Amino acid sequence: MENFYKSIGAMCGSSCDGIDFSLIMTNGTDEVKILNNKFFEFDKNLKNKLKNFKNSISDIKAFSEKIKSKEFINLELQFSNLIANYCLDFIKDCGTDFDMFGFHGFTLFHSAKDKISYQVGNAEIIKNIVKKNIIYDFRNNDLLNGGKGAPLASIYHFLILKKNTEFDSVINIGGISNCTFRKNSIFYSTDIGPGNCLLDEWAKKFFNKEFDLDGSLSAQGSINQISANNFIDRFIFEKNVNISFDTADFSISEFRGLNKLDGLKTLTFITAELILEFCKRNNLKKSLVCGGGRKNKTLMRFLKDKAYNIDKLNYNGDFIESQAFAYLSVRTTLGKNISFPETTGTLKACTGGKIL
Repeated sequence: MENFYKSIGAMCGSSCDGIDFSLIMTNGTDEVKILNNKFFEFDKNLKNKLKNFKNSISDIKAFSEKIKSKEFINLELQFSNLIANYCLDFIKDCGTDFDMFGFHGFTLFHSAKDKISYQVGNAEIIKNIVKKNIIYDFRNNDLLNGGKGAPLASIYHFLILKKNTEFDSVINIGGISNCTFRKNSIFYSTDIGPGNCLLDEWAKKFFNKEFDLDGSLSAQGSINQISANNFIDRFIFEKNVNISFDTADFSISEFRGLNKLDGLKTLTFITAELILEFCKRNNLKKSLVCGGGRKNKTLMRFLKDKAYNIDKLNYNGDFIESQAFAYLSVRTTLGKNISFPETTGTLKACTGGKIL
């Protein structure tokens, strides 16, 4: 008889506003039942500490030095204790036991070139509190096998597409936009470009807002077509190559001459146009959209009939990534592959994640 596991997945995205938790039951292959989801919000002090620390890291040398600092050791201790206690609160709300906790912390530094990806969160501290197997460090084995370390949720997106065959792709618009798509019965995935990262940075700097709620601010502006075209025309779409981006790869600096409403609308337009161009190049007709970007009405209007909010299929688009890491944790536990040449560019299919 096939075994099923109750797995918790937790994911802290680049916006760093909090952490998503999901509890699923799965066999690690073709069956997944979503049992519960919950979002835990960070206080502003912790969020600012994490983002400021990330922004202070410019390269591998700075990263290597910074993670040895007392500041970082204390920050990771605070973060790890908080996540572990969130996990206990979450499972108490669920009213059930679980088998494992798959944890993806806040990405402090990611470089495919340097073959390193570091997420804040000490697995030993978390295990001492949670008292279950902890699955963590999902990306580095992929990098060591020649992959880009992202996107990793692809295999979970595959399941969604297999159950919803009228769609040919899943686009996740988080800090970075990424896409899992079907072509000739084969699944592929790659990062596309900036998702919400530039929009959030602009909203914070010029409106003192964490993000553009519902796209209401950008709706008031006008597109500066020259600035938009300059950015889009420089953007390189590499055919049949898996690309991985970090939010640090993109900057709002070249748009600062625009007034604040026009700048925000122009950046929103750019995010949408890069997605539309990617879909055109890969002949994608109908995409399911998850992640925070699906709530931005201005962005979704720019995507037109290409985009279909995944919530309309009775999924919760806020928790697709945390569900994915719960699913990946079971696959890691079973020794199954989570990365493939078609999804991250690894030289061969490989497993990933460490078990503590």
